[in-house]
Amino acid sequence: MPKKAVKAEANKLAVSIEFLKNKIIKAEARIRLKKNLEFGFPPEVSLNLFSIKPIKPEEKTVKSVR
Repeated sequence: MPKKAVKAEANKLAVSIEFLKNKIIKAEARIRLKKNLEFGFPPEVSLNLFSIKPIKPEEKTVKSVR
């Protein structure tokens, strides 16, 4: 497999990993919101969880492939 193809594939995987991390963060926030509401905390406390901004995928580049 040529080096350029390997680097391109590695970059795609890096972006996919960042995307999945963001989905996990959002899911955790929804779970915490649900638990807070179950325990009777006011929604204002839970709304702070949604102020978490997702991590933006940066341009990932693989410098060297061996």
